[in-house]
Amino acid sequence: MGRLCRRSAIPRAAGPFISRTCRIRWTTGSTTTRTSRAAACWGWPSSVWSPPPWSISSFTPCWAWCCRAVRTFRRRTGPSGSPASGPCADGARPVRLLIDGRYIQDHFPGIGRYVYELVRTLAGLAGSDLEIRLVIDPAARNTRFDLGELADRVKTVPGPPVFHPAAPAVLARLERRLRPDVVHYTHYFRPWVRGAPSVLTVHDLIPLDVPESMPSRTARLVYLVLNWLAVRLSDVVVVPSAATATALKRRFRGVEPRVIPEGVSPRFRPLPAGAVEGFRQSKALPVVFCHYHGSNKPHKNLAGLLAAFARVEDRSAVLVLSGYFDPRLGDPTRLLAAHPLAGRVRYLGPVPEAELVGLLNAARVFVYPTLAEGFGLPVLEAMACGRPAVTSAGTATAEVAADAALLVDARDPAAIAGAIDRLLADPELAREVGRRALARAAEFTWERTAAQTLEVYSAALKLG
Repeated sequence: MGRLCRRSAIPRAAGPFISRTCRIRWTTGSTTTRTSRAAACWGWPSSVWSPPPWSISSFTPCWAWCCRAVRTFRRRTGPSGSPASGPCADGARPVRLLIDGRYIQDHFPGIGRYVYELVRTLAGLAGSDLEIRLVIDPAARNTRFDLGELADRVKTVPGPPVFHPAAPAVLARLERRLRPDVVHYTHYFRPWVRGAPSVLTVHDLIPLDVPESMPSRTARLVYLVLNWLAVRLSDVVVVPSAATATALKRRFRGVEPRVIPEGVSPRFRPLPAGAVEGFRQSKALPVVFCHYHGSNKPHKNLAGLLAAFARVEDRSAVLVLSGYFDPRLGDPTRLLAAHPLAGRVRYLGPVPEAELVGLLNAARVFVYPTLAEGFGLPVLEAMACGRPAVTSAGTATAEVAADAALLVDARDPAAIAGAIDRLLADPELAREVGRRALARAAEFTWERTAAQTLEVYSAALKLG
C-alpha cells in the first residue's frame, strides 16, 4: 500500500484522489461538478457520475475533512449524539434498520440479488420487531427486482448514485436524519465517518486478486483504500464465503469477518419435462446446448470459455450466453459475430427471472469457469434446477458446489472442454451430478441467510 501518513492513516497515493473527488460544488439551477477527473481515474465515462436530483450548495469537505473522518475510527457516537437514540430497552418500539439498497439494479446483478432477497426475507421474518428503511437509487435501471413487492413492509428512501463522489457525504447526512439503530452497508461505498452501529458486507476482493478486472493501477489503489476505509469504520464485517474471508484477512490484518452464505430462491427448481420442452421450442433453442449466465467482466473468463467451447467434441452443441453485458467492455453481439464460433454461440442478453429458470432447466450443462468469485450465485441457481455444472476449482464456486459439480482449472481451456464433453457424452453421469446438485442447493436458503444476519445486527447493537 505504500507509506502511510502519520496524521491521517490514509495511504499517501490516495490523497490526490480523495481531494479531487471531494471538491464538488452544486448550485440550484445551474449544476457545476468537478467529477470528470475522478471518472477518468476509474476509467469510466463521465456519464456514470451524473449528479443526483438534489442540490448541495458549497459542499467542499476537502482533505482536512477526510483527515478528521479517519480520526473518528476509534470514536463512536450515536446518530443523534444521545444515548436515547437507541432502541428502547423494554422493546417499546421496533429496531430501526437502514439498509443500503442502491445496488438493486441491473448493473449489480449479483449484489443486487443478495440485497433484494435479504431485505425481502428479513421483512417476512422480523415482522413488527424490525422497521426497515431501504436506500435506493431511483434513477438506476432496474428490470430484474420487483420493489413493489416490498412496498407494504419496507420504506424506501431515495439516495445518491452508487459511484457519485459525494455519495459518502450524502449517505452520512441520510443516516443522521433517519437516526437508525443499525445500518447495513451492503458494499464498500459507505460514509467515511462513524455513525450508528454498522454492518458491512464485503462480497469479494476480485479487483485485487485479478488485476485485469480493473482498468488501471490507480483504480486498484482507490479500490483498496475504499475497502480499507469501509472495513475499519464498520463494527461487524460479513462475507459470503470462506474464500472471501481468507482473502480479506490476508489483505487487512486484524479483521475477523463473519461468514454468512447466500441463498437461492425457491423459484429456481426443476420444471416438468413438458414445460421445459415447450420453453425450448418457444425460444427456438437447440436440443443440446450449454449455458452461461453472468456478466462480461474480465474475471468471468468469457475468453477462456469460448476457447474451451471451440474444443468441445460435439459440434452440434451450442453455447448460449445470458446476462447483463456491460457495453463499455464492447458490444457482445458484434464481438460474437466476428468470432470463429459465431455459428455456435448465441447471446440472449438480460433475461427475466421466469425465463432464466426455463433456460437453466433446458440446458444440458451449465458452465461457469470464473477466475475468482465472492460466492457464485449463478452456479447455485443452476444446481437448484438440477443442472450438472462445470465450474472453477480453488474459488468460492467450488466451495458452494462441493462434490455436486465438475471442478476444473479455469485457466485451462482443454480441462473445461473435457469436463463439458464428459457430461454431454455420459447422460448417467450428468443425471448423477444433477441429483447431487439438487441436494447440495437445498442447504442454501435466504431464510438461513436472514436469520444469521439478524444475529449480526444484534452483535453490532451490543458493540455500539
